[in-house]
Amino acid sequence: MYFSSAEETGGEGGQLALFRHKQEKPLSEYERFPKDEDTILLESVSPQDNKAAIFLNTKNSYHSVPLVKNAKAWRNFIYFGLTAKTDSLWY
Repeated sequence: MYFSSAEETGGEGGQLALFRHKQEKPLSEYERFPKDEDTILLESVSPQDNKAAIFLNTKNSYHSVPLVKNAKAWRNFIYFGLTAKTDSLWY
């Protein structure tokens, strides 16, 4: 959940980028860190006040955030992650 917008903090970068693998395969066969050329950018989400980005973090939940440069203020946000010692919580 973002509590400040890109306009408020200024600078460049910091968008949440969401990708998918070019090749469909069973979930267990996806590599954790694929090569850039094996993924396709689906969406780039800019920080906005009171906007949340929620997704399952699985072996094929590819995402990144470019480095924020020249910001005039700190970005305010909350990050929450749920982890477990099992292969999956969902099946």
